[in-house]
Amino acid sequence: MTTKTISLDELLARFAEKELVDAAGAEQIRKYVRASEAAAANPWYIKALLAVGAWIAALCFILFLLAAELFNDLGGLLVWGGLFIGGAVVLHRFAGARDFAAQLALALSVAGHVMMFVWVAASTEEFAFVPLAALLLCVALYPLYKNALHRFLSCLTAAVMSAAWLLYAEMPDGLHLLVLFEIAGVCLLFTTRGAGGRGWPDATRPAAYALAVSLLVTLLLVVWLNSFALANIVDERARVFEIPSKIILAASLLYLCWWVAGKLKGRLTLLSEPLAIAFVAVIALGILSTPGVLAALALVIIGYERHDRTLLSLGVIFFPVFICAFYYALNVDLLTKSLILIGSGLVLLFARWFMGKRAWVGEGERA
Repeated sequence: MTTKTISLDELLARFAEKELVDAAGAEQIRKYVRASEAAAANPWYIKALLAVGAWIAALCFILFLLAAELFNDLGGLLVWGGLFIGGAVVLHRFAGARDFAAQLALALSVAGHVMMFVWVAASTEEFAFVPLAALLLCVALYPLYKNALHRFLSCLTAAVMSAAWLLYAEMPDGLHLLVLFEIAGVCLLFTTRGAGGRGWPDATRPAAYALAVSLLVTLLLVVWLNSFALANIVDERARVFEIPSKIILAASLLYLCWWVAGKLKGRLTLLSEPLAIAFVAVIALGILSTPGVLAALALVIIGYERHDRTLLSLGVIFFPVFICAFYYALNVDLLTKSLILIGSGLVLLFARWFMGKRAWVGEGERA
């Protein structure tokens, strides 16, 4: 007996005939299947190794040019940086499925970016123009260099350079604005359907992941900066008051609870019991927990709801990282930190127990 194989489009067409899925749901399923196939073909750890390899190759390129004394003046940095980036764009256009050519193009682009950053910093003698240059290069190359890893690195570089400039300019409280921009971008690109209501194009996915990673990096900088300030490694004025970021991220978690509830059958209202309990738990965590833990929870919620393993893994990995960073921070004594961690755990355990006692799923189905 032979088994007939049907395509995904045929399966979705049958579901549509039986009114099991609408057009928006079918498109979401197609995107999920395509993303799963792409993830299986290029796992995240392979992409991470490619990024590290690109940085090593770029360093070798730069050392070669230095040894050849091609950087006798700032003009050499500008010319060679532009040639490297332009050559990378052209090479990537003709690389096709050839892995070596694609990796060479990525390494050339990274080297070109580094040379351009050095040229901007040296010619202007002002570090503030470096993140601006990173942002301009990101915007200019995003439509030209159609490679997910390159787009991710470009966006991440612009965000990290912005955080570095805030620290260099002795404006550490400006990191709160960066946190607001990053979490807003993550929520916008992962939880909304875009202006046309048909979902964001796949080309925005690298930028969305870059914002998620840069959010975690920014919050790690806050933790390290406060610890270094208390240890007198950096000036005391470099300390960052964490409450603004906690308010921003707690508000983001409240929005995510509302977003998840809105996708349930029957659509929970703001006054419904499960959403009210979720809001109380988020507010309690906002008071007891740290910004890093709140950000990790936000990524876990989005990743779980969207079946996005990358976001889910980021949240799960960084959740204990931020807990350990908080425990070993020097701004609070160990007893207080132990009580805060116990309180946070009790809030989560109580929420889990309470949800297990309520038949909300059944109520949602009846609605």
